[in-house]
Parts: sequence; C-alpha cells; structure tokens
Amino acid sequence: MRLANLLFGKKTANLAGLLAATNPLLIYYSAEGRTYAMTCLFVTASWYYLSLWLKKPDGRTRLAYFLFATLSLWTSYLAWFVVGLQALYLMAKKEKLFLASLLSFSTLVIWLPSLVQSARIASQTLAISPAWGGVVGGISLKAIVLTWVKMVIGRISFTNTWLYGTVLAIMGILHALVLRFRPKNYSLYLWIFGSVFVSALISLVVPVYSYFRLLFILPAYLLLLAYGIDKSGIKSLWAVFLFSNFIFLSIYWLTPRFHKEDWRSLVQFLQNENGAALALPSLAQSAPLTYYGLSLPLLEPQNGVTGDYQTVYYLPYVEEIFDGQGRGRANLVSAGYQETSSLSFNLLPILKYEKN
Repeated sequence: MRLANLLFGKKTANLAGLLAATNPLLIYYSAEGRTYAMTCLFVTASWYYLSLWLKKPDGRTRLAYFLFATLSLWTSYLAWFVVGLQALYLMAKKEKLFLASLLSFSTLVIWLPSLVQSARIASQTLAISPAWGGVVGGISLKAIVLTWVKMVIGRISFTNTWLYGTVLAIMGILHALVLRFRPKNYSLYLWIFGSVFVSALISLVVPVYSYFRLLFILPAYLLLLAYGIDKSGIKSLWAVFLFSNFIFLSIYWLTPRFHKEDWRSLVQFLQNENGAALALPSLAQSAPLTYYGLSLPLLEPQNGVTGDYQTVYYLPYVEEIFDGQGRGRANLVSAGYQETSSLSFNLLPILKYEKN
C-alpha cells in the first residue's frame, strides 16, 4: 500500500491493499515454508525505496534500498534478475542509487562456494533424471500463460476444460477492461515483463522458470489493476474483483485436493511405527520429513535395500522423476517385502511393505 500511495495516491493504495489481501495466490504462499512470500515482500520493499529515492533522495532511503535489495538476492535466484534490472533502470536515469544495487550483489561473494555446489548438484540431477528439469522450471508458452492464470485464480483448476476456458475468458476480459488504463510509471512494466523475459531466457539453459518463483511480480500487477480500477470511473468495479477473489478462495478452501501435502500428519503417523523404516525414491526429497522431526531410518531402495526391518513404508513422492523405472519397488520385492496396504495424506500416498 505504501508503494501504491507513493506512486498513485491514497485511493489506488486502498484498492491495491484490498486486492493483495484477498489474492488467492498470495494467500496460498503465505503459508508456504519456502521463501517465495518472503522474496515477494523484499522485492516489493526494494521497489518502494527505489521509487522513494527518485522522488526524494537521501541517505536513509539509500540504506533501506540496499538492505531490501540484499535480502531479495539472498532469498531467491530469480530476484538476482530483478535487482539487476533495477540497477539498469537507475543507470538509465543517471541515478547514483545503482551503486547500492552493485554493492548488494557484492555480498553474494561469500556465498559463491554454495552456488557452485548447488549448480553441480543440479547438473548431476538433470543428467540422471531429465524429467526433473521440466518439473522444477521448464520454459514454454504454457508456463508463461500459466503465470498470469495463477496470479488471477490461485492454485486451483477445473477438470472441465470448457468451464476452465470460460472462467479464464471472463477474467481475461475483465482484466483487459481495467489494464487499458496504463500509468506512465515504467518501473512497474520493467518489474513484471523484465523479470518474466529474463527468467524465460535463462530457462533456455537452466530450468528455473515457474510461476511460483515469480510470485514477486504479483504486487506490481495488482498495482496496475488498482490503478486501472480507479481510472475506469466504474464505482462498483472494485467489488467485482473482490467477489471473484473470494470465489476462487472458496473453491480452494473447500476442495482438499488443492491443499498442500500433509507432511505433518504423515510424520505423526510414522512416529508411532516402531521398528519400521521409510523408503523414498530419492533422499534429496527428505527435507519436509526432517523439518517435522521424523526419527525413522530413511532408505533409498533404488540403490539397494539395507537393514532388517519387518515393515518398510514407501513414499513414492516425485517417483516419476527420480525412479521412473520403479527400481525401488522392485528391490523391495527382491528383498522379501510385499505390499500389504496403502494410505494417503493429502497428495502424499504411502505404501506399506511387510517382510514375507
């Protein structure tokens, strides 16, 4: 709201605040354990202080911009492109604040060893499991369109393609109606389209593009919507947008299949299984289990089954990426285990194997 107030005034700021507070995608990722919402906050704050500097440059504004630009860099790879675009924008305006952008990048020097290690792991994983690249961030026209779709309706979908298409067509017309009122503040367009373009370009080499990683462009889009609603002159138009947000939120809240994987309940269940072990297609996917404090031994059966356990639970999470041939299940059977039952913890199926 402070950025909207700075750029367009109080009325647009209030509209932007309402749109942000009810946006389905922002609400979904506000409960996400990853850094997407945090990056969104830091990037938005960096644009606020950049815009404030252009209106009233002073030392405090420079320091605040440096702080939030640095925090952005340290929470997301894609935020690097944003801060880089900010530096170019400031250089084009002959503003010395671009030096703060460069100083922010200099803080990443101490993190270079981790970057090299992460790049090596990603390269090895991509070589072993080519499907991994498409899952984590493959670039395509569909991925770019999906960025807009998810910003509008959130993490929901419709099984009926005609219904899905109709809903998107209505929302597209509604958004086009207000977006035809365009502000002259070009930083918002650079924030949105520059970030999408550079991320898509990089994804031709390294698979990083995904709409949730670009969550930080959503505030800029909501600012454009709020500005358009204000300038349209249609008094009740803001209520139409809020109503649509609540509709999409209600679909999300009332449909369990759209909810997050229930890792907590899964761990609580497994903690009561004394003497058992948990098998995964890849131990690289064990972070949520560690986060919730799972104490059971972890196995990677595609590389062989070790240990003598009466019961082994198999979690086929992203199995199609790390064990598309089903070697893990085959090795469990070869080791004398037989599948006896299955459970599901909201998008987390788990299979129970017992020794014959």
